[in-house]
Amino acid sequence: MTATSERERELIGRQCGGQPLLVLYTADLDAVREHLRGHGVRVWNERQDADSRSLHLADLYGNVIVVAQVRGTTA
Repeated sequence: MTATSERERELIGRQCGGQPLLVLYTADLDAVREHLRGHGVRVWNERQDADSRSLHLADLYGNVIVVAQVRGTTA
């Protein structure tokens, strides 16, 4: 995912302290969101950008993970 602000560009290469560890891509973000919430996972920062939709979650160790769906992809 492309950095969309100057602050995000400053953080490239510094994935720690609450910054995303990795991005997982899916063809059905809605299904992933509901599956995660159904298992008690806290989901936040749901975004809709020009070319993608995404959300954030954290693993058991606090690492932030982004799940994204690129516009035009479907399940």
